[in-house]
Amino acid sequence: EEYTEAAMLQQTQSRRGTLAELIVQAVQEERYYDAAALQEEYEVLTMARADLTQEEGSYDPYLDADDWYIRDLQRIQKKRQQRQQPPP
Repeated sequence: EEYTEAAMLQQTQSRRGTLAELIVQAVQEERYYDAAALQEEYEVLTMARADLTQEEGSYDPYLDADDWYIRDLQRIQKKRQQRQQPPP
């Protein structure tokens, strides 16, 4: 019965929740490159959420930002950071 309940909870888990578990698993297996890529995706989904305090799907999903928009913002931010770093 406990396994059935755990399986049901896992099926209803959000993409962010699944990514969080995959990040932990990748770090435990010392797959740090994979963990970093998963972390970037997790950050995109987190930044896109209109309200992190509410359950996913409990409000209009059109309030969330689009993934492509958040990725563009991150790309721009990385370019700015690279320009601000002094040359070695």
